[in-house]
Amino acid sequence: MYMLESQFGQTPKSLLGILSTIMPKMKTHKGAAKRIRVTRRGKLIHAKGSAGHLQTKKSHRVRRASTKRFTLSPAFAKRVRALLRGG
Repeated sequence: MYMLESQFGQTPKSLLGILSTIMPKMKTHKGAAKRIRVTRRGKLIHAKGSAGHLQTKKSHRVRRASTKRFTLSPAFAKRVRALLRGG
């Protein structure tokens, strides 16, 4: 610590501020944040794919089902929470 103090010519207290800015921040995975939402009770919900276009060739039942939201399984939700938390 004091070696760094002599190198920068600052007191150790102000040196701690410099050292804390060197570490990178934990960032949220933006792709996951746009696709997955957390409910009030903490569950993770998402929409299934294939609902964006080419709807005319799909049956009415498939089109209705594409508007629904689904909860993630608890095992996969644990991994996705880490992405949303930034870890």
